[in-house]
Amino acid sequence: MKPQTCVISKPEQMQSVGAAIREVIRDFGKCAIKFGPQQFTRSQAQNRLLWKWHGELAKHILDTQGGTFSTDDIHEYVVSKLLPKRVIDGLGEPIIVRAETKKLNTKEMTEFLNHYDGWALTTYACKFTHPDDLYWQAMGEEK
Repeated sequence: MKPQTCVISKPEQMQSVGAAIREVIRDFGKCAIKFGPQQFTRSQAQNRLLWKWHGELAKHILDTQGGTFSTDDIHEYVVSKLLPKRVIDGLGEPIIVRAETKKLNTKEMTEFLNHYDGWALTTYACKFTHPDDLYWQAMGEEK
């Protein structure tokens, strides 16, 4: 049997979890249970919104300053400006390493997107679009 994961957010879900545990014990004799708070990873909606905004900032810089940057260039620049850095010892000389968005969980990514949204407005006067479907999915809020 392949291990299963379930997320319980309501007490009434406990009955079905209990039934699944009883079934495993009946079929295999033992059941290992591991539980804790749910760990979220960055969502696909957050990723799509981030790269959409990178494209909007690149276009804004082209239109207002004449600079041409790819979305990858914008990503590197924004992440280096807005996410923390750490210093590691690289064979006797320090190396500065930036954080990676792919390692942010959903909450951290939401905070990063909010920071990015405000930073782009104050730093470049670039007002990002907030397409309802994508924005609300990415930010984990209901409209």
